[in-house]
Amino acid sequence: LYDYDDQPVPFFYVHFLGILIVMYLPLFSMQMAINAGIHLEGITWFKDVAFGLVVVLQASFVIGLRLLARKLSNPFGSDVEHLSVMHYINIS
Repeated sequence: LYDYDDQPVPFFYVHFLGILIVMYLPLFSMQMAINAGIHLEGITWFKDVAFGLVVVLQASFVIGLRLLARKLSNPFGSDVEHLSVMHYINIS
């Protein structure tokens, strides 16, 4: 009853985010670079800096989701972010 490592783990979220990181981040970076390369106004450096910040923020959000998926892939244990299964068993 208390062997929690034998329970099935939903790996779809973890693998989906892995594919998202591998495919989405390079395509998003290239699209932003192409949009920043089209200079119609006199202020070109501002677009470069703004689009660079958007790419860095987007990458940090997606990589943060990947770290969250790694934590969610093993929800049982004794760490702070893990589910307290013994607490729920004792209450019910």
